[in-house]
Amino acid sequence: GKKISSMKEGQILELAADDPASEEDIKAWVKTTGNKLIKVTKDNNNFIFYIKKIHK
Repeated sequence: GKKISSMKEGQILELAADDPASEEDIKAWVKTTGNKLIKVTKDNNNFIFYIKKIHK
């Protein structure tokens, strides 16, 4: 997978997870890093997070 640190500003990272706690973890992580969680989709116990790279 592509690391967000190597992405250009404005690119979208699609991250899949199956841990129910991952949603809170991702929300805390984007707040800390300054990136933006733009969408979360849930299908059974699978989550897909769409994270927009905001800064360098």
